[in-house]
Amino acid sequence: KLKRKENKLLLQKFREKDAGQHRKSRQKTREISIKMTKIRERNRARLAKRRLKLTSEKVGLRLSKLPLSSSSTIPKFAYKCFENLAPIAPSRSTNLSEVIKNNVIQFY
Repeated sequence: KLKRKENKLLLQKFREKDAGQHRKSRQKTREISIKMTKIRERNRARLAKRRLKLTSEKVGLRLSKLPLSSSSTIPKFAYKCFENLAPIAPSRSTNLSEVIKNNVIQFY
């Protein structure tokens, strides 16, 4: 009987210890996933800025090569270049002002 009680106590201690370790590991994985989502959002924003910059540079170079006499071709050409720009991924943030700002950036 004494050994059974000792075994039950030891088993209970191990279970408590395991539960504590499990809680800590879950908390760390949650923290890591939050960090990763923040990093992904920063990378998306950086990539969108880079795409916009590269496209505007391409348009600028091509527009400078066009003859100035044909003023009607410039808007068509600019539209054609920006049409090929990949769509910018929407932000996953819940802050309404950030979402509005990102949508404004997308359309300008």
